[in-house]
Amino acid sequence: MVASAAFFTLMTLCIKLAGVFERTLVLELQETAAIGASRFAADTRVFGALEAVFVRSLPMALLCALLLMRDAREGRFSVRDLPRTTAWWLFSRGVVGASSMTCLYYATLHAPFAATSLLYNTSVFFTVALAHVFLGERVPPVRLALIAGGFACVALVLADGLFASPQAANARGLAAALVSGLLLSLTSFSIRKLHGLPSDAILLSLALAGLAIASIGFFLPAGMAWPRTQPGWALLLASSVPAIAGQKAFTAALRGGPAALVAPGQFMGPVFATLAGVFVFHEPLSVLKAMGGVGVICFGVLVYATNAAGVSAAAVADAEAEESVSTLPSEESDTP
Repeated sequence: MVASAAFFTLMTLCIKLAGVFERTLVLELQETAAIGASRFAADTRVFGALEAVFVRSLPMALLCALLLMRDAREGRFSVRDLPRTTAWWLFSRGVVGASSMTCLYYATLHAPFAATSLLYNTSVFFTVALAHVFLGERVPPVRLALIAGGFACVALVLADGLFASPQAANARGLAAALVSGLLLSLTSFSIRKLHGLPSDAILLSLALAGLAIASIGFFLPAGMAWPRTQPGWALLLASSVPAIAGQKAFTAALRGGPAALVAPGQFMGPVFATLAGVFVFHEPLSVLKAMGGVGVICFGVLVYATNAAGVSAAAVADAEAEESVSTLPSEESDTP
């Protein structure tokens, strides 16, 4: 899980650095336009979240499609054999996950790097709160208090970000980071439904949904703004590599141990992002942001810890019974 957090941080770092290279070019073009030296200087648009999602999703879709074709030839797994219910959950998982990633990329390009990662990892609070409100799951008062404390610390991070940089773009970026955490929490409800499905199939659904969402940019009046520097293209294309590695590490972590015990490792992501923000992008680390960040991480870890400690014997028995049923052949398909 810690390796997964490191890979996902590296993924967003590639996006952020690509944006930095492109904005540097824009500044140069604006200076050129001031002296009227180039007819290309008027176009100073920088690529956005849709372009980043498209460039990242394309190589991921091709790679995962090739891997799944190999599995189909070897008789290990075939997408065509998926039951309709599983296919629907896979489709919804891809759409919601790709939407979360689009919001994350927008925030990465417009908001501080450390704050973006921290708000993205608030999904644990949203997951428990949504399960309590919409699914009627019983949440002990202690966990409700921890969730309230976590959101209070999120408010500190947001307040610091808005005070430090009150521009509209920064505010939209922070809001997008928070929405990405909310959407990420929604994907957790499909994990049980997709139990046993190869990670390449999930990655393919994410990549195809990302291509579909990003294609909206082709129909916008201004069209798409592609990178104009070699480092920009290289970093956007390279971002798919840690994305795949991070997803595979995340899946291996959840399959290798109880989620309540291994999931707190994901909070190393904000730690890695804070270090990158300070040492790579020279982002100031204020007292308010530090207090909010430490609070979010601590409350998030405690939410998982109380969940691990509060699992009853009956719940374990129910989980084992469901696990045994899920491995039986289905009437629609023999896919596990």
